[in-house]
Amino acid sequence: MSICVKDLFQLEVFKNFKIVAGQKGLNRRLAAAQVLDFEFVDGLENHRKVMFDKDSFVVSSLLFAKDNEQILTEAVKILFNLGISAFAYKNVIYKNLPQEIIDFANSKNLPVLEFQDEDAYFEDIIFEIMNQVKKDSRITLMEDKIKHLLQQEWSLPEVESMIDIINPNLRNKIQVFYIEMGDEQKVMNSLMSFDPPEGLRGNSIVSKYNKDFLLIISTDKEDRNLQYKFEDVLFHLGIKKDNLIMGLSSIHFDKSKIKMAIEEAIQARMVGKIENKDNINYQEIGLYQILLPEIRSEHLQKYMQNYLKPILNNGEAQNELLKTAVQYILAGGDLNQASQTLFCHKNTVRYRINKIHELIDANSNELEFFQNLAVAVKIYLINGYRH
Repeated sequence: MSICVKDLFQLEVFKNFKIVAGQKGLNRRLAAAQVLDFEFVDGLENHRKVMFDKDSFVVSSLLFAKDNEQILTEAVKILFNLGISAFAYKNVIYKNLPQEIIDFANSKNLPVLEFQDEDAYFEDIIFEIMNQVKKDSRITLMEDKIKHLLQQEWSLPEVESMIDIINPNLRNKIQVFYIEMGDEQKVMNSLMSFDPPEGLRGNSIVSKYNKDFLLIISTDKEDRNLQYKFEDVLFHLGIKKDNLIMGLSSIHFDKSKIKMAIEEAIQARMVGKIENKDNINYQEIGLYQILLPEIRSEHLQKYMQNYLKPILNNGEAQNELLKTAVQYILAGGDLNQASQTLFCHKNTVRYRINKIHELIDANSNELEFFQNLAVAVKIYLINGYRH
């Protein structure tokens, strides 16, 4: 995800900036910030293409165009053609821009911002934008490194090398927390302002993962509770610990197990979605520990399809049986709980379960049926959340 023009208004230096044109272009991405000074005076025509970068935020006093609206209009059009993302001017030379520029910027969705002499210094504007761009790049790079680590199995030396690149100060005792946010912009905003003490930063990895957070917390003391460090990270991210929706990995005492720990946290969160649990530890997910790593297996998929085939066919009756089977398994075989979820009488659920037993596994006893059904239903549910 990239920094956009609209994100600048969260910065103190931009609090008094006024949008005078190009309101619809505030989602333009930013990759640089530059000052327009005298690049549009005669004799510099051939140098302009290398003076201004694509996706840049250009700021100017407009001194170069004093008493010459034609040069100013031409400059804005050329800058647009060079691919800039926004243009800001200090309203000293020009209190108001020519209408032709306003109309052009609106037609091209090119944001044009106005600020006063006392609002900000050019160097502060450039510094703040480039600082945000660098932070954004670091955040994106960290996420890419995490995803690269998860792509395949690696040898121990390869994993150790990746850890050294991601965070060489990571300690041996680690735990991963996958926090579901579902809001990429909110995650980015938190990470952009994340500025923890050096000790906390050195012993942890705080990363964006799609629309969520991935926190890897570590310590070198076996008796230290990682929960305290986790709460410290939350504090510096500006996130309240109450009512978090997350999956937790097991605690590992070897940082080379980082890939396993990350996968555990992600899998725990998936199971939390399936089982409608906001907070779940990998150690609590039971059978899913076996099913999730092998979910693409042809044998697992074939088992599920064959076992559930009589109630997977289209039709209202089969649909009711499938829903009942799912809720029965999610309730751990508790007919009362399943009936409450399905909004029907306990005897209705019992009748449907007996019907399912008769249709798909008539030769098994009650315990065998529940075990077989649980495996098939959980494969079915995982498929639904994977897709």
